[in-house]
Amino acid sequence: MILRYGFVAGKRYTRRQKLKFLLGFTQDLEELGWRTEAKETTEKNLKNVNLYIGDLGKARVIAEAYYDTPPVSLTPGAYRFFSVSCRRNERMYAVIVPMLLILAAGALFFWKASASLFDEAGRLSRAGVLNVAVLFVLLALMYKCRKGIPGKRNVIRNTSSLLALYRLAEQERRNKRLAFVLTDDGCGAGLGARVLKGRKRRDQIVVHLSCVGAREQLYLLYDSGTQNEAGLPGLLKLCAENGLEALDIRSKPDWKLEGFEGADLYVAAGRPEKDGFFLGKKQLLEAELSEENIEKTTAFLAGLEKILR
Repeated sequence: MILRYGFVAGKRYTRRQKLKFLLGFTQDLEELGWRTEAKETTEKNLKNVNLYIGDLGKARVIAEAYYDTPPVSLTPGAYRFFSVSCRRNERMYAVIVPMLLILAAGALFFWKASASLFDEAGRLSRAGVLNVAVLFVLLALMYKCRKGIPGKRNVIRNTSSLLALYRLAEQERRNKRLAFVLTDDGCGAGLGARVLKGRKRRDQIVVHLSCVGAREQLYLLYDSGTQNEAGLPGLLKLCAENGLEALDIRSKPDWKLEGFEGADLYVAAGRPEKDGFFLGKKQLLEAELSEENIEKTTAFLAGLEKILR
């Protein structure tokens, strides 16, 4: 599974790559006996495809992970969770920097090797034809880079979370109180997660997974102000039993969290800092994941459904 979705289908950046991945993942889940449903929605001319696994209407716990992969990281510093603006800047750099390099290369070429398309006799010149060919190549490269260059190392973000969901689906294939959702645009504005929010019931708990396979401490981030007060002791005990460190965002008033739903739970590997929750670029781009964190994540999700009975 790691080889298949981490490397063979490791890029899920273009629509074609995403649909190819969803087709393969759907087949794998249906072989385990799960019912699947892919639904497409459109918001502000952006098409989004979410994959729903299990019976969403009967489920008590919904485990969610985004399946799209990010552009190549050209921004300095660590990856910041819960920041739409940082993800927007990441995509902007992935578009602007290649475009500038292509334009610079083109300008240098035509400055050094510019030639007339026709020679003195009025015939096509070889140098002129070469110039036209180079121009078309540059235009083709710019067209290909118009949405940015996709990143290659996506095992941690967010293939590791997909692997955790698959392993849980293997273990809990007869559990009707569990459902899974693979959302789109998790590396963008989070459109898929917003679509899921509109479909869930108030009594359902959504657990969002991100970078759970990184070699960092695994955290459960929650909002004590919106969680069921009676259920908090059991939730904190479950975290302790499975090696997750519980982090109440109410204790971090300086954090700016974009897209954080207080009624939901978030499982992620990283480190809390003064102004937010981060994962170092070195850990983010690693090709190997933490099997221990994957097991902790699946055990936590399975245990969460049981304490809610």
